[in-house]
Amino acid sequence: MKTIKRILRKILLRARGEILSLTFKGKIISGVVIVLIAGSLFGAFEIGSSVRQPEESIPTLGNIPMHTPLPAVPLLTFQQSLAMNSFPTDQRTLPSRCPALPNNWVALENSRTSSDVNMKEFKTSHTPWPEGSALWLDKTSVTCGDTVSIHASSAKFSNGLLSKYPRKFEVIRIGWYGGSGGYVVWKSSPISLKYFPTPNPKDNLRTIETKWPAVTSFHIDNSWVPGFYLVASYSSDGYLESCAPLILRAPAGAAPLALIHSTLTWNTYNTFGGRSGYIGPGLSHEQMSYERSRVVSMDRPLAGSGNELLFRDAVPLVEFAEENGIALSQYSDVDLNEMPSLLKQYNGIVFSGHPEYWTQRNHDAIIAARNSGINLAFLGGNTAYWRVRMAPSPLGPDRHIVIWRDSREDPAKVQSDATLQYSSSIINQPSTLIGGSMTSGLGVYGDLKSQHLPSWIGVPSGITLKGFSRYTEIEAPVSGPASPPLVHPLFVGKFTFPGNPNDQEPRYRNNDVAEMDWFSVPSGAAILNAGVNLWDCNLEPSCGMGTVDWVTQQNMQIITSHILQMFAQKGIAQKLLN
Repeated sequence: MKTIKRILRKILLRARGEILSLTFKGKIISGVVIVLIAGSLFGAFEIGSSVRQPEESIPTLGNIPMHTPLPAVPLLTFQQSLAMNSFPTDQRTLPSRCPALPNNWVALENSRTSSDVNMKEFKTSHTPWPEGSALWLDKTSVTCGDTVSIHASSAKFSNGLLSKYPRKFEVIRIGWYGGSGGYVVWKSSPISLKYFPTPNPKDNLRTIETKWPAVTSFHIDNSWVPGFYLVASYSSDGYLESCAPLILRAPAGAAPLALIHSTLTWNTYNTFGGRSGYIGPGLSHEQMSYERSRVVSMDRPLAGSGNELLFRDAVPLVEFAEENGIALSQYSDVDLNEMPSLLKQYNGIVFSGHPEYWTQRNHDAIIAARNSGINLAFLGGNTAYWRVRMAPSPLGPDRHIVIWRDSREDPAKVQSDATLQYSSSIINQPSTLIGGSMTSGLGVYGDLKSQHLPSWIGVPSGITLKGFSRYTEIEAPVSGPASPPLVHPLFVGKFTFPGNPNDQEPRYRNNDVAEMDWFSVPSGAAILNAGVNLWDCNLEPSCGMGTVDWVTQQNMQIITSHILQMFAQKGIAQKLLN
């Protein structure tokens, strides 16, 4: 049992501190599979009780070809990054055909109420695996006039049975709405679903991709308000069984701030079909890591950590912003990859809790935005850690995420295509170039103590933000040529690793310091880094992983409101320094 627990801890750390669930061919893999207990978000695990199989009996797909790694490149220094003013060329035009919004559009949305949605539903919807039904969409980002198809299948319950009752589908716009957290804008009639098995991977890319037919569709007309939506399937007794994100792009001028949703990260963590960008089937840590997908498809439902991140990072931040009357234009990070010039419309750019996976185009666009006087606020942690590249799926462009992780496996012929850590010698563009910090701990808990706080932060010095949970990922500044020369600390805390120190990744031992801070660049832009990935989750009661006390939550809400209001003003750095 101790050996199994050590393996579980290693898998948890390899997955960047997230909770994972695994199945293979619809069955729990015996012995060492992590199962997230539905509704529990604080680390409850079950170990499968079926008979342990010999490791060689686990189906595998053969060996990955090895390549000669690309050579190392010189470090990109922070000073050099200040000269990067050119935005990457747009690959596609992503217009918004939605009509112009009135200045008070957030207040108008807040005046609507819904009895069909409540935050408690979102708080308990973090299921590790769709049960009863499962769905995915043919589009993640849309505009008015588009039609979206829902691809769905009935899904087995944990006892292996299928339900023959029809399912209903709803489209929910996420916002405040008097505290309900969402508003239903479309409902389907009851639909009887067929069961479609998930195909096994065909080659060494180990991609899981469902090819389910569309069971229904909905049309987005001009009455739909831009923002963040969930498309959900419900059982006959009203239980939310599966959901998928949908972003309705705003027209130009709808807001001074843009929120970029981390769909690349959500999908890389997605475990639907038994494989994610981290792990696959196996009875040892090495085998499970080796069987991971090298290409992750968006043509499948979200499950496991991929589904959890959706509710943990996106939903509460959007609810909070609209509760406080703060207008946000919302995009996916795939939108940013396809049309980097969209950033030019805004005074500030916001990322939520866990923007871990970036394309190089996203990376270069954000640096160019910063150097153009556009503020950046990272309300999370583990920012710009891995580089991926995009490829088409059978359904359309940029629906495959390529992530090799290992320079010996990666067949990239040029450095710009390598899919490795940004800090690797082959890329050598550490995350300090973006947010000023680097990841300093995974799966840790602790408090943040205030430093000498400026008045614009909205709370007095001397306070402590207490109670970040044991699944927190943290960041802190490091000195060096790739770091900004002057960083202003706001909150700092020494966090604790809850397990055996020997189980922690060596690079984080004797570290585990979290820091919320900000810095400026010559363009006048300000860059803020919250330093903890669970910042957003603790803003609203809809997130089941929120653990801070009531006083801390109130202070975090004040701080976040002030940050968003200040960063909506272009080139705010000088005012923040005064």
